[in-house]
Amino acid sequence: MPNEWDVVFCSATGKLRDTSNTTKHVRKLLDVAGFDGAVGHTFRKTAATWMDADPNTSPREVANQLGHKRASMTMDVYWAVSRILDRSSVDHAATVAAVR
Repeated sequence: MPNEWDVVFCSATGKLRDTSNTTKHVRKLLDVAGFDGAVGHTFRKTAATWMDADPNTSPREVANQLGHKRASMTMDVYWAVSRILDRSSVDHAATVAAVR
């Protein structure tokens, strides 16, 4: 819903929502959907990982998307897991999963 703050999670009337109430609501929805233990930040980290996987997206672009001033901060926080994994291993796992 369009709103004057350009936020994603606004109330039905377009007003700002309370952060703690939004967090509780999102957690309930995630639990119902079977994502036990997931939190709102889980999606942020997933988005950062997907952007990292795109060879045409620079760390600066990812940092901008996430609202970080420094790309180095983004890389330190969000690349911790994805950079440990060898790309060929990830590609192989994706191929195996697609076949099944």
